Amino acid sequence: SDTKTYYVSQSGSGTICTETSPCSYSEGIKQVQPGERVFVVGTITSAINLNKSGTENNPITFEGGVYDGSNFGSGSGSNVVSVTGSYIIVKNTEIRNGYGFGIRTNGDYIELDNVYAHHNVRRFYNGTTCTNTTGGWEAGIRISPGSDFVTVKNSRSWLNCGEGIGVFAGSNATIINNDVRNNWSVNIYIDQANYATASDNISICDNSNYYRSGIQSRGITFGAEGYGVGNIIGAQVLRNTVQGCKGIYFYAQVSSKLQDSTIALNDLSKVVGVAIS
Repeated sequence: SDTKTYYVSQSGSGTICTETSPCSYSEGIKQVQPGERVFVVGTITSAINLNKSGTENNPITFEGGVYDGSNFGSGSGSNVVSVTGSYIIVKNTEIRNGYGFGIRTNGDYIELDNVYAHHNVRRFYNGTTCTNTTGGWEAGIRISPGSDFVTVKNSRSWLNCGEGIGVFAGSNATIINNDVRNNWSVNIYIDQANYATASDNISICDNSNYYRSGIQSRGITFGAEGYGVGNIIGAQVLRNTVQGCKGIYFYAQVSSKLQDSTIALNDLSKVVGVAIS
């Protein structure tokens, strides 16, 4: 490929940023320009903020490696990877052991492709099971309020003590062709987010250590938690498969309803209890 690539590692130094002489992550972010790529060598063990933006025709790509939050994070809301820039692609990477979120987007026009987020929200993990007893937890993959036109595709979000993939009060999110399983409370959560598409995903619950109060998680849930958005408009939930979980649900803390939305062609033959509620 002719794409300019900056190689970074946890112990990297200098400004060369080559495969044989990687630089630090902060140096890679400093140097990378729209249309270029940052490639992660090995494991990153410090929190990362992808705060550099690409452009519509020339996004910045962050690829490879492992991001491990085992040694940092305290209190709710911490992230292993924050994406605060826009026009960014994160691909072919693993994000694990976050105290709070695995990866959280705050920018626009972001694509997460072949991301494996697992064992995040460890503030509620005791080594065997999740210990959440009140609300207000994080997710393996979170699209935050106001983060618009975000795509999560070909990815896995497993064994997080919070949502697997959560979309909160943004617009035009696309969650497609993902494997989401054994997350606390709900695997895929669309909370007052408009024009969200969740299609061709598989949602599985087959590990009782991640059942909430002994009850399987919900496969896909619409939420209305009071973001001031009103009704949920334009959702498309198509061709998903839910196995061993509760089905497709609507959870409301405030007055809200689905409007101009389509739920169709989903395989709910192996859900627990009611398929749609």
